[in-house]
Amino acid sequence: MSKAALRTLFIVGVLVFSIAFMALTMDTLGQVPARTNEQNLTEQVVAGKLAWQRHDCIDCHTILGNGAYYAPDLTKVARTRGAAFLRTWLKNPGGQMPNQRLTDQEVEDLIAFLGWVSEIDTNDWPPAPLGATPLTPGTPSPSQDLAAQGAALFQSKGCTACHGRQGEGSAIAPSLIGVSAKYDVDYLSRWLKDPSVVKPGATMPNLGLSQAEIEALVAHLQTLR
Repeated sequence: MSKAALRTLFIVGVLVFSIAFMALTMDTLGQVPARTNEQNLTEQVVAGKLAWQRHDCIDCHTILGNGAYYAPDLTKVARTRGAAFLRTWLKNPGGQMPNQRLTDQEVEDLIAFLGWVSEIDTNDWPPAPLGATPLTPGTPSPSQDLAAQGAALFQSKGCTACHGRQGEGSAIAPSLIGVSAKYDVDYLSRWLKDPSVVKPGATMPNLGLSQAEIEALVAHLQTLR
């Protein structure tokens, strides 16, 4: 093949692939409004994005493939956890997540932002863990919902007065971080039912909890890692 033929082949090839690339790019950009549910991009969602940036959430979490990997990916968290869990968690998180002292408005804005992000068509990314059971969008799993109820009870029953707002412990009572790794569900349930029965002379009072309240609190304690 002559140099002229090779040059012509090269030029034609570049033109064909350039046109194909531009066409695919235009097609992708044309799908963005629908795939991102642009019509749901409200002022509150924008405020939530600003709160996300203001509190440097991206330093630990990943969202839409952008961020750190120190903490869980939150791209679909609003679908898998639900607003009720997020509202409780953002106000008083457990485990290693610091309490950002968010205002009620910031919490609602962040929930709106995470809700909008969770509905973006990401071609099923990130993938669900192997063996995970898919959840109905917007519906928290029973265990997650129970843990959220337990987190609310932890506040309303005054547990924070001795164990700290995040279960980190105080001079009055021990830390509850990692308590579920030390004691099984049966032990924790018996302890919450009546501490003095499990340990005579225990300083923790009997809170008169119902069985449902005990189960919710145990579920919450299992999130304090």
